[in-house]
Amino acid sequence: MNRSVDSRSDLYALGVTYYEMLTGTLPFTAGDSMEWVHCHIARQPVPPRERVASVPAPLSAIVMKLLAKRAEDRYQTAAGVEPTCEGVCANWRAAGISRPSLSARTTSPIAW
Repeated sequence: MNRSVDSRSDLYALGVTYYEMLTGTLPFTAGDSMEWVHCHIARQPVPPRERVASVPAPLSAIVMKLLAKRAEDRYQTAAGVEPTCEGVCANWRAAGISRPSLSARTTSPIAW
C-alpha cells in the first residue's frame, strides 16, 4: 500500500462511525494491532443490513461505499456524500418515513 493519506481516509472513518451507529458494533473485530491493520486493508465488513435487518438498504449501501478498500471506490469528497444522503432522505419523506432520533443512543443500534 504505497499511497499517501488524503481526505478519503476521513470518509472511511465516517463509514466506520456510521457502521457502529447503525449496528451497535464496529465493522471488524481484532485481537491485536496487526490484525486491525489487516482488517482495514483486506477484510470486507458484513454490510450493516445483514447485521441488522431493519437498516434501510440505501443507507447500508452508503456505508459500504464509505468503507470501500480502494480510495478510488469511495466517495471522493464529503460534498459527494451529501447528495446521496439527501436523496435517501427525500425518498423517505416522500414515502412518509421519518428519520430516527439519535438522542437516546446508547451502545445498541438505532431502532428503525
